[in-house]
Amino acid sequence: MAKTPSRKLAVILHADVVGSTKLVQKDESIAHERIQAAFRRLSKTSEDYGGTAHEIRGDALVAEFSRASDAVCAALVFQAENTGHNRNLSDDIRPEIRVGISLGEVVVADGTITGAGVILAQRLEQLAEPRGVVVQGSVSETVPTRLPFEFESLGEQALKGFDQPVRAFAARQKPGAVIPGPESTTTNTELKDAVADIAEERPPLELSDKPSIAVLPFTNMSGDPEQAYFADGIAEDVITALSRFHDLLVIARNSSFTYRGASVDVRQVGRELDVLYVLEGSVRIAGNRARITAQLVEAMTGNHIWAERFDRSLADVFEVQDEITALVASTVGQQVHVAESKSALKRDEQDLRARDLVARAQWHTDHMTEEGFAKARELCVTAIERHPQYVGAHSLLAYINIMELIYGWGHRSPRDLATDAAEAARTAITIDPDDEAARTFLAMVHWLSGKHDAAIDECETVIRFNPNFAYAVGVLGIVHAFSGADAYEHAVECLDRAIRLSPNDPWLQFYFAHRGTAEFVIGHYETAIEWFQRSIQRNPDLPTAHRLLASACALKGDLEKARAALDEVKRLVPDFSIAGYTQRIKQVFKHEEDFERMVEGLRLAGAPEE
Repeated sequence: MAKTPSRKLAVILHADVVGSTKLVQKDESIAHERIQAAFRRLSKTSEDYGGTAHEIRGDALVAEFSRASDAVCAALVFQAENTGHNRNLSDDIRPEIRVGISLGEVVVADGTITGAGVILAQRLEQLAEPRGVVVQGSVSETVPTRLPFEFESLGEQALKGFDQPVRAFAARQKPGAVIPGPESTTTNTELKDAVADIAEERPPLELSDKPSIAVLPFTNMSGDPEQAYFADGIAEDVITALSRFHDLLVIARNSSFTYRGASVDVRQVGRELDVLYVLEGSVRIAGNRARITAQLVEAMTGNHIWAERFDRSLADVFEVQDEITALVASTVGQQVHVAESKSALKRDEQDLRARDLVARAQWHTDHMTEEGFAKARELCVTAIERHPQYVGAHSLLAYINIMELIYGWGHRSPRDLATDAAEAARTAITIDPDDEAARTFLAMVHWLSGKHDAAIDECETVIRFNPNFAYAVGVLGIVHAFSGADAYEHAVECLDRAIRLSPNDPWLQFYFAHRGTAEFVIGHYETAIEWFQRSIQRNPDLPTAHRLLASACALKGDLEKARAALDEVKRLVPDFSIAGYTQRIKQVFKHEEDFERMVEGLRLAGAPEE
């Protein structure tokens, strides 16, 4: 009895033999034998990389994969092996294979696989050169950049049977690079059985060393089909915004939007798209108001990590989309970081990978303690020893040096800390020139070294590419806050936006404190004091805010509050002195008179000179 057909999203590899008719005309039996042998080798290679060879159709083969990276690996490894195999043949009956790879919906029944995904893979394969591999655009976007592949754009192709043009890319192995071997020798059938038996214990799925996320099409709850464009627009904009975060791997729209209109379990989405997180939402429009909900879900468990509701006027629909996109993109980036840190903390440290070590280190830095930063440094050093090219470890090490410099933690000189921070940041940028965090940390090193213009240029470079990267926006605001009265409006604009973009950020205490610094510089002491107090409410153990508060209160004439604030500084930094403060901090003020006014307030509050 035939099994009920099952539909699913899959990566499909379609291969055929170039000029098979001519080969058969030379010697039918030899050609047939060699074609079948080539396909058996391709089937074996596909299975080694976790795929399933569903069928061999004469001079064609169809295989299914759950991950695009595995399909591309298998195809390129086979092509290299088959070229070598053919080179050793004494005659010219040499089956050359071309391969197409697509991502789409398929139907599996009675041992056969059909559907749009299979047809698309076949059409792409027909674009390939002999011994070549051509992939769909969404496949190239899904493959991790760490893998040694090059994708040459073939432009948009009008393919038979498809209404819309399809972006196609020729996939190649980078010269001199080595394609990674299969992750496991377990056969695909054994793997499927194992997953069925231990579904609850399945380890996190990965497409790369980065946290991965899929944004599903937002559900139109308005009852008006005409409003579906708005729901799709929100989700598409969020995908675009999230894609700018280089520490996230974001599944392309063409893949995640195949779930439109379907009732799906996010755990199923996680398995089919190989992502750790899923963002889903809905849109309801009534009159001139829109209500948008969004929630971030851990794909493996189905647990909700974060949810938010946005109620907005539709006076300008594009402004509504931009605002929601910025908020969701920034907050999701932060929430993924939090979830990654918690996950890493649960693992045995001996088994931690580089990313896990860095996630655990980030958890320690978020608590803003001297002991936490010392532990974070150890974890980052271990991560670099295990994986010297892991950009996140170098980037976070730069941040650790910066914060130890600002706080005066440890026993190293400010000069050494600044030098090490710059070296770590530049190493990260060398590995990945687009790493936003590393460039922002380099901007902080410039600022702490008194190079305000260089710091501003670095931050603006990041923001041009990713306007929703709250940390770069906030650091730019801080640099402007210390750049004098002329930069006041820039400081306020950037810091207010950073606070809006990431309202639960661990750096919120600094944004509050230096929002007050901007007010201090132009002499608005009352407003500055309010911001310093907000920072202290956020973190009572932040010396920076207490120090600023002591100076502002003293200059305002409230010496009692100034002395109380200075007592808190001494509690947190027992050896605090104006001389030590000057040595570490003076250069962060662009204008010496602003620094001298800050020091004047500290003297009035009773701060010791030495």
